[in-house]
Amino acid sequence: MVLTLLSLCSHTLRKNQFLLTLWEDFGEIEGHEIASKMATKADLIVILGRSIGISTFQGLSLQTRFNSTIRVNPNYPQAVKLINWAKENKIMLLSRASEKTSTSSSVTPMIVTPTGQQLISVAEISSAPSMRVFYVEAEMAILDEFQEFCVLECSGCKQKKRTKDRKDFECPKCNRKTALVPRWIFQIDLIDGTVTTTTSISAELVENYSP
Repeated sequence: MVLTLLSLCSHTLRKNQFLLTLWEDFGEIEGHEIASKMATKADLIVILGRSIGISTFQGLSLQTRFNSTIRVNPNYPQAVKLINWAKENKIMLLSRASEKTSTSSSVTPMIVTPTGQQLISVAEISSAPSMRVFYVEAEMAILDEFQEFCVLECSGCKQKKRTKDRKDFECPKCNRKTALVPRWIFQIDLIDGTVTTTTSISAELVENYSP
């Protein structure tokens, strides 16, 4: 199962940024339409969405759901007005876009990264001098569909336990009796055209971004 993601940068007059993530078929269909327009059109595009999921985990972000609707440059009066505004303010809107070239196409990069940070390739992660947070643009693939997608962890210290029994237990770290709670965990492969690396996403990250 492959999840295709497209992350876009959106701005308000105050130049706040957020992410829009297109999952599965939305990434394959509307995502390719958006990428094509970004590659061929000199001006910015307007994307209208309905029934879009909202998350505030590590900042504001939007994501498609099973009943979402996405329209690109629709011929609505409000959209036309917004497109004209975007043309007039193009320099301001693009001023905070990443300068890193896209690893997957010639599309003008619109990946949102913190100020001063750059995107790197997956291949560069293994040669990094120290462990830290890396920002990559990659495709997520869950190749092992038979893996365990759930783990039990202490409700206090969040330490994961190798057991399937949810009975209360004495946690040596918390030094008290506590409950085990189930949390999501995925083993995934990150693919960006250079190499493939395996990592995992778990707990709040999965629960906030799973469709």
